[in-house]
Amino acid sequence: MNNMDSLEILDLAVRLEVVASRIYHSLSGHFQAQPAVSEGFAKLSAEERQHAARIQMLKSEYARDPEHFGQLTNAGWALENLLVSSEQLLAQLEGPPMELDLNSVIDVMVGFEEATADLHAERLAQAAPPNTAGFFQLLAKQDRKHAAFLRDQQFT
Repeated sequence: MNNMDSLEILDLAVRLEVVASRIYHSLSGHFQAQPAVSEGFAKLSAEERQHAARIQMLKSEYARDPEHFGQLTNAGWALENLLVSSEQLLAQLEGPPMELDLNSVIDVMVGFEEATADLHAERLAQAAPPNTAGFFQLLAKQDRKHAAFLRDQQFT
């Protein structure tokens, strides 16, 4: 998908947030025996659903007035690669039951959140006009908060 238009980019961005929500939801289920951990993952799942809804609203606005939003096409390959790896992780989590080491999960998810923050801040925000760049910078800030939440194990 080298020649994606901005609507396709926003579609991928929505899909990524939905997959992230599903990953956290799955992790919440895997760690039910640890209520604080399960609740922490459930909270992150809900926040990722909110991200998806916000990007979907932006996409709807973009469809009405594409010139107002600029071109986001420089983010396609990075977004697609992150989506593919996230879908693979989700498939593993939704597959046969397996033991999960919380510290390893946290390492993986911190890396995911940092990659998502970079995508929002460095790819999407830089490609967007100022009126839309702030939206992606805010998502990047929230992603970094998720990474810090996980890194500091604030839910344990």
